[in-house]
Amino acid sequence: KGNVVLLYGPAGNATLLERGLGFKEALQQHYPEMKVLAERFSELSRAEGLKQMEDLLQAFPGRINGVYTGGSFLADGVADAVTANRAGKILIATASPNAGTIDRIKRGEIHMTADQQNVMQGRIAVNVMVSLLNGDKVPELIAPPIRALVVDNIGNVDWSLSLPPAGWKP
Repeated sequence: KGNVVLLYGPAGNATLLERGLGFKEALQQHYPEMKVLAERFSELSRAEGLKQMEDLLQAFPGRINGVYTGGSFLADGVADAVTANRAGKILIATASPNAGTIDRIKRGEIHMTADQQNVMQGRIAVNVMVSLLNGDKVPELIAPPIRALVVDNIGNVDWSLSLPPAGWKP
């Protein structure tokens, strides 16, 4: 039971919209007594997460039990707002962790991130491209497993599959 708010990220981003719709579908299937109080689209930044969450805390004082964000930078801002406003226990779930999110999960400020193993996805994409250029047949869909990372398992994660090496530039 409880109330949640959703911060998707930018409007028009199909991936972030699908993540949010999947979150809402999971709520309906597994937690039908949970209510979505608000859904918002915004830029995908820590500053925007802070601003949006401050607004939501004012709009729904004491009524928010959980927040879903489409990306970890939004979640970092949400955690900033929850901490600064001493808003109590609000569970925060997000996707695509960054280094700050990892530290916040360890401290219990963010409670879960879905990790799509982005570095692994990039490696797979390059391998598929090489295979196609060589005329090889490739599977129609290749989907690395999504890892659910929480305080109990975050210390045992091989981050080389998810985060670029320190100092890496595209």
